[in-house]
Amino acid sequence: MKNTYYKKRFNPYLVDLDFNILEKCVPLVQFREMVLKYISEIYICMNLRSLVPFIVSLGGVLLDYVTTTIGLSLGFRETHPHYSPVYALLIFWGCLTILHLTLPKAWVWRLNIHIIAFLSYLGAVNNLLVLLPYLLSI
Repeated sequence: MKNTYYKKRFNPYLVDLDFNILEKCVPLVQFREMVLKYISEIYICMNLRSLVPFIVSLGGVLLDYVTTTIGLSLGFRETHPHYSPVYALLIFWGCLTILHLTLPKAWVWRLNIHIIAFLSYLGAVNNLLVLLPYLLSI
């Protein structure tokens, strides 16, 4: 009975199957199903309202990159030698994704996620505070 179950479940067209190999493959199939279920839960949880913090943080990182580029063109230098907006975006989006998946769905927790998304604008504010005295003296 066990052999026919495996034949029907994996491939009904195969006749000569080594059932010991299939028994070892069952945990891999279960792992694959678990991963696919987890990914589908992420897609189900991510609606348009959930994407707002990601878009907000993207705006902050892009504004930080623009002000950094302006500062570099004016003769300033970046204090972080390995600065990259891609890394900043990965850090913010990774943090927002983890918080989105782990925190409860109450409005207080969603507000905290939005506040963390607005923290991406701190780099741009810092750059503007550095650039303003220089730009106002011109």
